[in-house]
This record gives sequence, structure tokens and C-alpha cells, in this order.
Amino acid sequence: MQGTEVSQPASAPVAAPGGTPAAEPTAAPEAAAADLFPAPREGLAVGIVASSGGPAALAAILEQLPADFPAPIGIVQHLAPGFAPDLVSWLGDVAALTVQLASDGAHAEPGLVFVAPDRTHLAFAAGGRVRLDPAPPLMGHRPSGTILLRSLAQVYGARAIGAVLTGMGSDGVEGLHAIRTAGGSTIAQDAGSSVNPQREAGGSR
Repeated sequence: MQGTEVSQPASAPVAAPGGTPAAEPTAAPEAAAADLFPAPREGLAVGIVASSGGPAALAAILEQLPADFPAPIGIVQHLAPGFAPDLVSWLGDVAALTVQLASDGAHAEPGLVFVAPDRTHLAFAAGGRVRLDPAPPLMGHRPSGTILLRSLAQVYGARAIGAVLTGMGSDGVEGLHAIRTAGGSTIAQDAGSSVNPQREAGGSR
């Protein structure tokens, strides 16, 4: 699918440099919602990982989704410390979904978007719960996109959907592979619409 240029609005929270890769490029964020979520599936869950340019890409996706979207969504966005609450507020203004800063033990219900807090890993656990873990960084990242996507693969299996958006580095690549191995679906933003198109190899389906 042809990508379109994505620029980060001045009002968007500032993403931290480095950190998020993508799998094989497939779609710009404006078009990604239809590709990422092709049809409602009972009990599915979504994880999205982004870095440089991520807030604008996230907004472009979330603003297309209806309030009754049939899945919880977890987001790991690499940000400068202290900006996660601003990202939650900004995305909440453009999305029909309920966007919130993730809290440990929260119910991962359809239509809710959970943004990882500063310096804390975000994961989904059995029983439809959100888990936060202050464990050490994974490959230099906390929160780690790979940890989020791995948890979706483990809990939701073929009902997991993973997306890696604009950025660079390797965070999220192993998580995408875990979802693919579990039979789930993966997607990555194309290089043409990425603010920072430097990426490492992953998988897309």
C-alpha cells in the first residue's frame, strides 16, 4: 500500500530518540487502521510500538477507530521522561476510544487504550489484566515494545495483533516474531511515511 508522509504536529509529545524498528514496511498510519484491524475477532488484543514520530502516527490510527472497537490496545511509545501523561491527554483528544495511562491490574477491556508509563514495562496477562513491571530495561528499553508484544503472543496467541510504527533500532522485532509464531497478525509502517525510516528486519503478515 502506498505510504503518505507523516509529520509530527507541534502539539504532539516529543518522542525519545532511537529505539523502535519495524518489520517489512506495509502501510502508512492513515491507511493502517483498515489493514491492522481487517475484521472484528472475538477476544483479540492489539499492541503498538513506536519511537521517533510515533505520537503523530498513533493519532492517525486511533482517530479512525470507533468507540466500540472490539479489543484492548497496549501502546509502548519511547518518550522523554515525564511526557507519558501528555501523550495520553493528546491521544485522548483525537480518539473516540478511552485512552489512559496503564495501571497494574487494570481490566484489559475492549475499547480501552493503555499507554505504558515512564520506566515501566507494560504487558497483558492471563485473565484479561494489565501488568506493569519495573524490571531492568530489555535491550536498553523500559518500557519495552518486545515485552508488550511477547505478552500478547503468550496470552492471546492467534488473536494477537502487533504493530511497529515509525522509529529505529530493534525494540519490538522479537515481539513481532513471537506473535507470528503464535499465529497472530503483524504489521509495520512503511519507510516512505516514517519520520525515521531506519529499521531492522522483522516480519509482517
